[in-house]
Amino acid sequence: QMQMGNPSGLMAPSVQAKLDQIFAEGKCHRDDLDQRCLDQLKTLPEPVALEVVTKYSEADLSTINSKAGFFMGIIKRFREQVVASDPNLTQSAYTSLPIMIQSKLEALFSTHLVSRQELDAKCFMELRQLVEPVAMEVVDKFCEANLAEIRNKTAFFLGIVKRFKNEKTMGPAMGMGMGMGGGMGMGMGMG
Repeated sequence: QMQMGNPSGLMAPSVQAKLDQIFAEGKCHRDDLDQRCLDQLKTLPEPVALEVVTKYSEADLSTINSKAGFFMGIIKRFREQVVASDPNLTQSAYTSLPIMIQSKLEALFSTHLVSRQELDAKCFMELRQLVEPVAMEVVDKFCEANLAEIRNKTAFFLGIVKRFKNEKTMGPAMGMGMGMGGGMGMGMGMG
């Protein structure tokens, strides 16, 4: 069953109920969807997560070998289709962030270097997938940039998230030196 200890890690009750219904109907088994599927689902705002599960339940799962892969594909498509300009979605993605991250972003918005509208739901959903210390580093790195010169702040922000994701998955030996600016100084001195 679900643990109640970590509110940010809970599945929305409506989404959990829909998943339970799929399992009860025998469309797929609980072990067809691994932890990664469930973790990714939790990062989506509730209405989007419900749509993902509904879309999954409508498919003919008997013809699909990798149900987890298929599920992840639906999540990926929905994440890409998320209407970034939808203020409700952006707001719910933002409020699902840990409070420390929200505080850091609020401080950034208060400087007027970046407006709230310049970062969309995708930024916040991607940030939500990172562990809190890494998410803090991403926001710090974003704040260090000369934001006045960056036109597409969402794309720039997502680029930072992607770099941190890649570094953190490479392991401590390689990721640390690169993430701490080891390579940065060199490139800047030459250019």
